[in-house]
Amino acid sequence: MSKTVRMRGIAASTGIAIGPARVVERRKIKIPKRRVSPSEVSDEIARLYDALELSRKQLLAAKAMVLGSAEGHERPGASDHTLILDAYLLMLEDEMLTQGAVSLISNQLINAEWALVRKIDEIKNTLASLGDDYFKERAQDVDFVGTRVLRNLLGHATEIVDAAGGPCIIIADVLSPTDTTHMVDAPVMGFATEVGTRTSHTAIMAQALGIP
Repeated sequence: MSKTVRMRGIAASTGIAIGPARVVERRKIKIPKRRVSPSEVSDEIARLYDALELSRKQLLAAKAMVLGSAEGHERPGASDHTLILDAYLLMLEDEMLTQGAVSLISNQLINAEWALVRKIDEIKNTLASLGDDYFKERAQDVDFVGTRVLRNLLGHATEIVDAAGGPCIIIADVLSPTDTTHMVDAPVMGFATEVGTRTSHTAIMAQALGIP
């Protein structure tokens, strides 16, 4: 006889979902760290910009998904909630991140992945050190965007939701707002994460899309 375990969390998006749980884990990315020769610098910078451009296209596709443009009509109020994704698109153009990483590649002769992670950590630590919950959540946003670029650099899958998995409730450590947008056309009934708050961008996106 199975035992029922009841867990109480923070209700970040209203609604009730009952269904099979699907635990989604993302293993910690192993960052390749290597020195490059001066002749390799241009190739590493090109790799970084390619990953940034691919990330931009993925975020634009996620934005279109939220807007409902793929179906030929816009979801009511959806444009208000794509502002989160617009902010992520702006992060990809932020010189502190992009030019900072390029500078590390050029001046310290390190590979693109290593340079990117160093800049991400630097920005995250600066925001987290401000001691305010708002800035801590923005540090998490930087991490979401940076991790997407990093995964593209490494050729890893970026989307956590697989529509072929059947109706389920996603259980994860943490999900990004972009992960949430991909639940729109997937048979996902709801989700629960270990990390998050009612005011996180992931929660706001879930509220906008009506995902419990």
